[in-house]
Amino acid sequence: MPDQIERAFRRLEAQLPGRVSLPGADGYAAATAIWAKPVGPMPRAVLHCRTPEDVQLSIRTARDCGLPLSGRGGGHDWAAPSTSSTARSSASA
Repeated sequence: MPDQIERAFRRLEAQLPGRVSLPGADGYAAATAIWAKPVGPMPRAVLHCRTPEDVQLSIRTARDCGLPLSGRGGGHDWAAPSTSSTARSSASA
């Protein structure tokens, strides 16, 4: 499975250039800065989605690889369940 996941992440990097944050890469620390570190493991990847198609691709990839998925939106909600500094969505696998 790890090889399948790594191949999937490489495909995502080709399909979403500059919008896939992986551990050790530039932008990963910023993408996970508000992650609740004591609660659980850090994401294996953060995808910075701009379109509904990006979100669909994220969901499909996580499903195909058997990865858990967590979505984060722009925080436009009275309850503020998301604390994002941008209006873009992110999907973490």
